[in-house]
Amino acid sequence: FAGRLVRRIAENLQLDVESVNVTLRGCGCSAGVVLGSLSLFTTDANGKRTFVDRGLDNPNDAKGRTVSDSFLYKELQIQGLGVYCDEDEVSPLERMQQRLNAPSSDHSYIMSPLSFVCRLRRSDVLRCVDFPKYLVVSELKTLSVVLSRSQLDLTRRIAESIAAKKDVLRPLFPEYRPCLPINKDTAKEWWRYAFRCIGRLNRRRCWAEFYIAFQKRKKYIALYKRFAHHASCPWLAKLTIAETAEMDRIQQDHSIPSVGIMCWRNIADAQVERERQKHEESAVVKKGGRNRQEGVH
Repeated sequence: FAGRLVRRIAENLQLDVESVNVTLRGCGCSAGVVLGSLSLFTTDANGKRTFVDRGLDNPNDAKGRTVSDSFLYKELQIQGLGVYCDEDEVSPLERMQQRLNAPSSDHSYIMSPLSFVCRLRRSDVLRCVDFPKYLVVSELKTLSVVLSRSQLDLTRRIAESIAAKKDVLRPLFPEYRPCLPINKDTAKEWWRYAFRCIGRLNRRRCWAEFYIAFQKRKKYIALYKRFAHHASCPWLAKLTIAETAEMDRIQQDHSIPSVGIMCWRNIADAQVERERQKHEESAVVKKGGRNRQEGVH
């Protein structure tokens, strides 16, 4: 029942968006994207909006089904999608040219607002021989793209301001950088940071760092297993307050990237799943031995 309900919701999912305007201001201009409306909905074979309720448990079951019954139709309609770049200070001559090109427009469009229709037909059959599994038909009546010299200069200026500047000084390996001011009391931490950065640049790492990282990994996996799965796994005890603080301290460690934390969590989840399977298998074996003993008696 749950599978059929989720399938019915997904097949009849509709999306309607109207009057969207995203603007980026700066560098002497304002650039953005406008969208009049966007609609995504389910249709029948004739393109009319409808509600479908196929309710199939096995889409590959061909009993009592035709080819047309395996099709699901979707339609996407976009109205008034455009890209513009307006200059803050426009000369009277340029303003006159803009009015001649687009008299009813409030923006200087690079891509004039367009209308777009796309229709999708998808088949539930896994093996499609006489027809494609996905059939996409689109319709775009007009497309107008005009880029003036001033707009080209403005877009280049925006791209340069957004792009990262190479001449800006950035710290090496910020995950090792101490969160402390530079003074006499913290000189040891900063010298350690410099030593680790030089080791990374020369591709020479200290074995002590690998051992420390291994210890952190081992401790975090054990703590996270108990933190995330103690409710569903009775053989895992709940963390104490001190252990929870220790897990939080490892998570806040700047020397461990977030990707490493997520990888450790995946390892912990996999270990718990393996332990769960072993417990289920041992329970089945014990139950079978108990049944044999009862049969003998």
